[in-house]
Amino acid sequence: MFNSEKILYLESIKQLYRLSKLYKKDYKLFREVANYYPFSITINDINTLDISFANPTISKWMEFDKSEIEDKGFPLIKSISDINFLSHALKTVRYFEKNKIIDSNCSYFQRVKLSGKMDYLLSYKTFLDKTNYITMGYKLSLFESVDNSASKALDEFNEENGLFLRYFSISKREKEILKLLSLGMSNKQISDILFISPNTIRTHRNSINRKLDIKNFRDIIKVSKAFELFNTYDNLFKFPPIL
Repeated sequence: MFNSEKILYLESIKQLYRLSKLYKKDYKLFREVANYYPFSITINDINTLDISFANPTISKWMEFDKSEIEDKGFPLIKSISDINFLSHALKTVRYFEKNKIIDSNCSYFQRVKLSGKMDYLLSYKTFLDKTNYITMGYKLSLFESVDNSASKALDEFNEENGLFLRYFSISKREKEILKLLSLGMSNKQISDILFISPNTIRTHRNSINRKLDIKNFRDIIKVSKAFELFNTYDNLFKFPPIL
């Protein structure tokens, strides 16, 4: 259906904002439409993350009755989630909530047990009103073009030498330098681009190598690819395209 991660993102944001507008205009019609979506749709309380609405798709994926999901809410989600991914998702949501920006959205990966196996769920969330979020989720395994590259990189990101956790140990500047290193740039070239001294670049490189256990250029490419993929969706305050 989608031939690239970019198209997936743009189409997701369009659908998210169309649903949020429909929710505000006609809640009954919103429920009817959301119940036919092939992706998960939930309404969550901003403070407690309790679920007041879950569509049949998420019920089917989770293999729980819709009423049970709405009744048990977040504790049920927690029970089937990878703790590392869940922890980061919660931090993203709380930061998003704290810095409320009208018509903004946040996105993040989750790793949860769906349809009997662990799967990656790409979630998009935006405010509906002062008390509720709407969240839309996609299983990466549904999209062949995305799944082939994304799931493989995320598996490495999550499992290989604790790479997921070490992602949060490097600074924003170190991530910038890592990306430029993966493009084959020298310390001098990077210092010219970032307007910092070559000595500072060397210090950052040593720190990156130590934190991420990088031993050669191949490691740089592999780690950079995983980080770039994670950052593709792990962004806050994206504004919607014109619908």
